[in-house]
Amino acid sequence: MSIVDGVDELQSEWFRQIYLDHGRLPLRRAAEPAEIAAAVSHLVSSDNTYLTGQRIVVDGGLLVTF
Repeated sequence: MSIVDGVDELQSEWFRQIYLDHGRLPLRRAAEPAEIAAAVSHLVSSDNTYLTGQRIVVDGGLLVTF
């Protein structure tokens, strides 16, 4: 979802400046696909027996910066 017009926005200068250098992304890096997949995997697994109606935010802390 970060490829726009053939350019990976996660590698762009504006992403680095705004999200990494200025602290908009507290973990100072974009998520790895495996990190997002791990959250989804839990939601669909048989281990998830009691979680209902929740919004799971996997954003490296971005939400708390607003």
